[in-house]
Amino acid sequence: MREVFLIMVVATLSSSFSFAEESIKPITIDQLQRFSLAEQMPMAKYYDIRMRKIVVASGAKIAEHNHKERAGMVYVISGEIVEYRNGKVTRLKSGDSLVEDFDTVHAYENKSSQDCVLVAFDIPKFESNQHLEKFIEK
Repeated sequence: MREVFLIMVVATLSSSFSFAEESIKPITIDQLQRFSLAEQMPMAKYYDIRMRKIVVASGAKIAEHNHKERAGMVYVISGEIVEYRNGKVTRLKSGDSLVEDFDTVHAYENKSSQDCVLVAFDIPKFESNQHLEKFIEK
């Protein structure tokens, strides 16, 4: 009887842990537009301009990263997200925006119960599309 009870406790704990892990959805990044600046701005021939939709699920984090090679801007379409930059905590909500200049080093966390939808504009070098993806905490 004691063994059956222990098995039931372990099974219950295991299922609740896997449920907790599955409840956090991944961050999704969809490229909406991208084009080379080379033809219209020869001095920017090594850069593109890019617009992406980023959905940060409830509980998800984007690890600290820099923008030393790709300045940009972020606009919050819906939801809320917290930005950590230079020891400062900023809560962003629908309608808010921020600049990510070349000196920006920051991280994000969605502490709310709803997904946060962002539109990000940046100027990355060439076709390098892995900037944000490598900083997503899983």
